[in-house]
Amino acid sequence: MWPSVSSALDFHVDATSGDNTRTPLEAQSPTRPWRTIRHALNQVPTTGGPHTIHVAPGTYAEAIESAADGVILSGAPGATITPPSGKPGLYLEHADFVFEGFTIEGGTHGVRGHQAHRVV
Repeated sequence: MWPSVSSALDFHVDATSGDNTRTPLEAQSPTRPWRTIRHALNQVPTTGGPHTIHVAPGTYAEAIESAADGVILSGAPGATITPPSGKPGLYLEHADFVFEGFTIEGGTHGVRGHQAHRVV
C-alpha cells in the first residue's frame, strides 16, 4: 500500500511517545513515531531508498533484524539497544545497510551479519 515513489523516505521511532499502530505515512512525521525499531524495520518499503529510520534517544529493549536492502538506521545521541541474553543487538541479512549512532549493551554480539554486503 505504498505510493509509487522512487525517492527515499524518512521514518521516526521513539520508545517514549511512539505507537506501533500508526501507519507508515504517519510515522514519516517526527511527531507521530513508531515505538520500536523492529516494527520500523519491518514496515520500511523494499523498493526505492535508501530509506532512513531516525531513532530518538532512549532504551530499546529488543533484538532487531534487517528486513530490506537500502536502509539507514540512525540513532540520536542516547539511543541504546539492549538485546536479550543470547541475541545480537542487530542481525543483518540485507545489503546496503547503514547503522550509526547507537550504543548496544548486552546480548551475544553488537552487530552480526550473514551475507550482508556493503554494510557501514
